[in-house]
Amino acid sequence: DWSSDVCSSDLFQRDWDVLLDGDILYKSLYLYCKNLLTYNIRPYGLAIGTHDGEFGEWVPCVLDFITDVTLVEASYKQFQKLKLNYQGFQNVTLKHELITTDGKPVEFFEGGRGYTNSVVENVIRNWEIEEISKTLRSSTSINDLIKNTPQGKIDWLHLDVEGYDVDLLLSINSENLPNLIIFENNNISDEVKLTINNYLESKGYSLFHEPVSTLALK
Repeated sequence: DWSSDVCSSDLFQRDWDVLLDGDILYKSLYLYCKNLLTYNIRPYGLAIGTHDGEFGEWVPCVLDFITDVTLVEASYKQFQKLKLNYQGFQNVTLKHELITTDGKPVEFFEGGRGYTNSVVENVIRNWEIEEISKTLRSSTSINDLIKNTPQGKIDWLHLDVEGYDVDLLLSINSENLPNLIIFENNNISDEVKLTINNYLESKGYSLFHEPVSTLALK
């Protein structure tokens, strides 16, 4: 029976393709970077809360070398994995720092393996089943982080900081806001979502919402 042979074997295999398989967030960031390159502008991005760097809308852009980027992770354990994954990448700057709105010392909550971490205690306790540690950490303000990038500005920003995304966005000075932002929307209340949506639209962004994250694009 030829049909059973066909069903029991792979017909073909191909790699995941960002433009064929990615959602609007993946595609928009990738095409945004490619478009800047056509104008001989090499984009510079900032990804905060990268974990080990094995996933995220920014990953294909970095792997295909169509952007330069600073990758920031606060967890020591996850940062060590991030370094292993991106060692030798000439387009990557790695920073083991905790990023906050004001650069002041802050309590940092972290699950046993470091995968879930946040300065927002209730978020990590809702997600993490392992023992949670609490430490007082120094931090860097997001405006200082942006100011200290090679150009003193960024073209795109990716946030994945477990309930702290909106706080960071609202604290960015207007002149430091990039043209493309991706941030998590699933650990905030409806009231906070309305606040950040109205704020970004007032700054000239169009918003596209996915179940977990939002794309803001000028």
